[in-house]
Amino acid sequence: MTWTRKTGQCRLFRNLIGGGLIQHKRSSQTDSVLTLELERGSFREDTAVQFKLKAGEISLHDDRAIHGSPANPSARRRAGLTIRYSGTDVKNDLAVNPHSKAYLCRGVAEYHHNPVGPIPTQHCGRPAFKPVSVEEASANRTQEAQ
Repeated sequence: MTWTRKTGQCRLFRNLIGGGLIQHKRSSQTDSVLTLELERGSFREDTAVQFKLKAGEISLHDDRAIHGSPANPSARRRAGLTIRYSGTDVKNDLAVNPHSKAYLCRGVAEYHHNPVGPIPTQHCGRPAFKPVSVEEASANRTQEAQ
């Protein structure tokens, strides 16, 4: 899909105010597929670097980079994929990411810290669970402990 004003333009933001962990909130009043949004004031919108992607092009960036695009109201598909690479010695916090699965890309899984994901057998689709933010996971843990 070639970028048009109707399909939305990707943006990366240069400056994070305060640095560190980025606070998110859940929004039910959004046109976005994603319902987690950054807190207003946690980044400067005037630092946005806008770029256009043609059909078949991709954007690669660190998952901590503040990025986004307006909603895509057109009938033309726009897709996103998140991949996080880490060593096999890294243990995922399943209280924060209970649906996380590990897929060995190369080498040997010596530590077996994380649940291994099944080999995909279907075409791409949406997960059957609601993603949560770090803040929501912390709140859930606090409620469960009471």
